[in-house]
Amino acid sequence: MDIIEETIDMPPFSTNKLFQGKRYRTKEYKQYSNGALMIMPKLKMIKGQVAIFFRFYCRSNRSDLDNFYKSALDLITKKGWIQDDSYVYFLQGQKILVKTKEEQRIEVKIIKM
Repeated sequence: MDIIEETIDMPPFSTNKLFQGKRYRTKEYKQYSNGALMIMPKLKMIKGQVAIFFRFYCRSNRSDLDNFYKSALDLITKKGWIQDDSYVYFLQGQKILVKTKEEQRIEVKIIKM
């Protein structure tokens, strides 16, 4: 069974900050995405249907859990960990509050179905 278990050492990014206007990516998101992609390891892609489990470690309770999914799925797709987010057939997430900026991160587990 193909499995990826990784940590992305970046705070979760809310969908509320993802777009400006109709569907234009914000400058803030572009900077976040570029920074995350630079530190994420290159891994063998899991092709086909996948189940994904996220843990979002963040300092604030102000963002809804579902707002973190879009940017995280974009990152793992752009980095080549999965073929495309259309192949995600199961998605589960957990939001965990942390006290310091250094503790913020995204843990992801991807399992080929």
